[in-house]
Amino acid sequence: MVVSNQRRIELKPQVVVLKCTTLRPDTPYRPHELETILDEADGLDRRTRCTCDLLFTVDKSSLRQRRGEVSLERRRDIARKIQQGLAIGTCMGWLPKGFPCLGFARLRDAGIPAACEGDMDSLLTMLLFQHAIDRAGFQGNATFDTSRNVLWTAHCTAPLKMEGVNSQPAPYLLRGHSEVSGSGCVPEVLYSLGRTITRTKFVNLDTLLISTGRIVEVPSRSVRACRTQIVTEVRDAAKMAANWSSLLETEDAMTLLHRVVFYDDQTDNARHLCRLMGVKLVEEG
Repeated sequence: MVVSNQRRIELKPQVVVLKCTTLRPDTPYRPHELETILDEADGLDRRTRCTCDLLFTVDKSSLRQRRGEVSLERRRDIARKIQQGLAIGTCMGWLPKGFPCLGFARLRDAGIPAACEGDMDSLLTMLLFQHAIDRAGFQGNATFDTSRNVLWTAHCTAPLKMEGVNSQPAPYLLRGHSEVSGSGCVPEVLYSLGRTITRTKFVNLDTLLISTGRIVEVPSRSVRACRTQIVTEVRDAAKMAANWSSLLETEDAMTLLHRVVFYDDQTDNARHLCRLMGVKLVEEG
């Protein structure tokens, strides 16, 4: 089965495919969670098993016979099983042409990590915690208010289902994007006041930064900065601000700025995760 997009199929000599195997007639078969079954709805005369978690690159010239076309519902099922995570870069540069913010929210709610502004560290953080605790993370910019001993986290995309794909979605508003003259459409998610949260980031491929806090304010309708906002009380905002991102081996502003927020105190889970992976756990602040 060819999974490359149509433009690549037309222009390039190689394409990406999934391995598929025709099943014997009348043989019962229960597909693995990372497999899908094609049948008459996809133009095939016999049931065919496709493995979705392993991709192959082949010469286009080796594909000689078209046997069918995968149905829309099956394409969605295959996409869910192929996808592990998505990061998109330079989105601020082309926001006037389109907004990925709602799509990113939907992906995270479906258990597929998605990070903005090319921040691969945030994406890796989301992937780690999605597999470890089966929850989505809220990637956001950090702003300190040392007079109140709080840290603001804000972004124009955020998951509604912070407690897993089967959890109840948080209430939200649909707003224009804060940085493109209010145009487009982005979610403003109203997270739970009083909730304990963990703020974390996997950096340098060997260190997990972590801190905890409690949500003390959720603006009912944000008027400044990115749309989804939480204000969290932290242990020592001044110390945290002074040492913020000092361990990161990068000068990329977005990588330095972002952290990923998860509901509840995940310190013990993070400690176990670091021990299993052989990485350092560093508490911020």
